[in-house]
Amino acid sequence: MEKVSVVVSLFNKEKYVKKCIMSLIEQTYPNIEIIVINDGSSDRSDDIMKNFFIDKVRYYVWNDNKGVSAARNYGLSLATAQYVTFIDADDYLDKHYIEDLMKYKKYDIVISGYTSKIFESYTAKKLEYIELNDKEIMDFTMKKNNFPFFSQPWGKLYKKSIIDKRKLCFPSISFGEDTAFVLTYLNGCKDATIIENTGYINVENDGTLSRKYISDISNQLQILTDIVNSENILNNTFKISFWYMRNIKLKLINSHYRFKIFIDECKKTESELRHVSVKKLESTGDKILYYLLKYKLYLLIYILLKLKQR
Repeated sequence: MEKVSVVVSLFNKEKYVKKCIMSLIEQTYPNIEIIVINDGSSDRSDDIMKNFFIDKVRYYVWNDNKGVSAARNYGLSLATAQYVTFIDADDYLDKHYIEDLMKYKKYDIVISGYTSKIFESYTAKKLEYIELNDKEIMDFTMKKNNFPFFSQPWGKLYKKSIIDKRKLCFPSISFGEDTAFVLTYLNGCKDATIIENTGYINVENDGTLSRKYISDISNQLQILTDIVNSENILNNTFKISFWYMRNIKLKLINSHYRFKIFIDECKKTESELRHVSVKKLESTGDKILYYLLKYKLYLLIYILLKLKQR
């Protein structure tokens, strides 16, 4: 039976890590290698791991916090299985989750749905089952309703051979590193499948619900765009328009708590709008935003965004 390596990046998740690791140990798929990288946690995460799981997982502790990209990359370097999946240390899995993913192992990547847990509320999020060939994967990915399922590394089954062959790793950036890894991996796939399983439980706690202001988001998004361009992913007007409109929205959302910075960001969108064909935008909301920016109605954008955030 083929092995699956599960890579867990752990940083200050003392409230959640026990449930996370227990959900891995209790998987019905029997051949699993659990690799946990403690990225310099300063809370009780290390005590919990050593007291409960030291003989059940491959556990590595760093004294300093090197970041989630470094932790995942180290976990990948240690993985010995033919297949790899990732889980965040505050999330957990249904006990049949990995077994269900492995039913579709013939595909270069398996993408599942997930369940969003906000406090005590659970919401299943999924796409309909579909099989994609190499010419369809990126066009499917670069759609507004689909992209959220492709912008994080978890909820997927990867082939280690593709990761090794393409020498893939998470880039050392503070924003968009997950998206860069997934898109680069997808670009090397011959086929993919999306399944309706929602057994990955994504726990959105207080820390994940509130978006932190990122002072250098423009630089981080440019690095991400450079990575995507190096893979020739943005190879038609539809994908180009989607990508640059997404970047614009991320910058505006990032700055909307700071009015002066928000207005400055709006003014800087002129160069990015040149890449956007309004006819290729999927949603009415994106088209409205395009015209509001084009005609410099920045205050109205600010008010609408504030109302939406309520």
